[in-house]
Amino acid sequence: MVGLIYIYSMKTLLFILILTVPATSFSSDFRGLKWGVSKSEVKGTEKSKIIEETENQLVYKDTFIIYSVGVVYKFTGDKLIWGLYKFTNTYKDKDNYLKEFSNFDSALTDKYGKSKNLDKWKNENSKFKGNIILAVGAGDLVLWRTWETDTTLIKLTMYGHEETFNIETFYFSKKYKDKASKLIQRMQQDQF
Repeated sequence: MVGLIYIYSMKTLLFILILTVPATSFSSDFRGLKWGVSKSEVKGTEKSKIIEETENQLVYKDTFIIYSVGVVYKFTGDKLIWGLYKFTNTYKDKDNYLKEFSNFDSALTDKYGKSKNLDKWKNENSKFKGNIILAVGAGDLVLWRTWETDTTLIKLTMYGHEETFNIETFYFSKKYKDKASKLIQRMQQDQF
């Protein structure tokens, strides 16, 4: 009887420990990995086809549900500091880009909760104010949503230039936020 009570108590203790350990201990930050892992760790776990490698970056080609995506891992000091999904599907009907953005917005909202809407008009005098897709395609409007977890900032963006559309989801480490922000600012200056 004493042995049975001991086993019962140990199971109860184990159950209580599982419930009290924060969920983030078991979760990942980007594609099954934690922020700060090395480039070689990423290469050892990533199953997609690598298409580019530089000192501070790995780029893979993958399929996400029905979408073609580029997957970018960015490093500083051999530590993963941010990741990116760049959606590469192309459509003749431009409205499909807005539908795709809305689908990703909904999926991320289901996973992370309500987003912050940070849409930005780059041209306040846009002749396309009444048509979102034309405004984005002209480069006058950037659609932007953000979410946050304990360790990660997530940003979904859709922007355009001369009727080319880009939809990207960034995952930034909060721990390496300053380093990631500097890299992103340089990247956005090149794009915008």
